[in-house]
Amino acid sequence: MSAGVWIEVPDDTTLADAEDLFCWGTEAHNFGKPAVSEDVKKIEVKGSKGQKYTVTKTGRSWKCECRGFQFRQDCKHIQNLKILLDGV
Repeated sequence: MSAGVWIEVPDDTTLADAEDLFCWGTEAHNFGKPAVSEDVKKIEVKGSKGQKYTVTKTGRSWKCECRGFQFRQDCKHIQNLKILLDGV
């Protein structure tokens, strides 16, 4: 439940995914938590048609500016960087 509204959550939703479902935003979510310095990496990648996208890795969370990430919360840019950086 968020802001008095019930939200249906898929069974495979992780705690990290759930943050995007709530209305209060990151600042309110982190209120009262001790300050934690997370390692943030920003990497500019070139798409298959020459576009440039910024991929951001914050701790274990990945984000990309591409449309694929907007729809699927994952994309080939992130998958390729995971292989290059983490060997995953």
